Amino acid sequence: MRSRIVVGVSPSLAGLQALRYAVNMARARGGTVHAVRVWLFRPLWRDTTATFERRVHLAEAELLIPHAFEAAMGGPPGDVRVEPVVLEGLTGQSLVEHADEDADLLVVGGDRRGSHLLGSGPVTRYSVRHARCPVVVVPPPALAQRQPVDALVRELGRELA
Repeated sequence: MRSRIVVGVSPSLAGLQALRYAVNMARARGGTVHAVRVWLFRPLWRDTTATFERRVHLAEAELLIPHAFEAAMGGPPGDVRVEPVVLEGLTGQSLVEHADEDADLLVVGGDRRGSHLLGSGPVTRYSVRHARCPVVVVPPPALAQRQPVDALVRELGRELA
């Protein structure tokens, strides 16, 4: 049976690192990557536009998966099977429920606040506490850990000017 690697898809730097990690793990294990984007639609009021807005949010969630692969590695890998999955719900809970079906590994992006669990975000904490499969928390790139993202953007802008 092929290995099943579930990864939460996010456009954050840590999310893109997690995507690369999941692809590398699937490549090493001969497995499949389930690239999962979770979204939650909470309309401010119910009216005829809510259905349209829901479709817009769903389309954005569906588009984020190929865009994340493009940003992380120049496009989807040609040598690893990728199954895009879009779920509506709370991110941590939805990732864990999808991974608990029969995943060998759940991969989530961490944050700059440190490697200890108490300094992690809510999705990471929920995943680590509730998943029945092993969870890998992938930190953002080292440069992103040293300074805020807006400072990185300014620094890169100066270098490119």
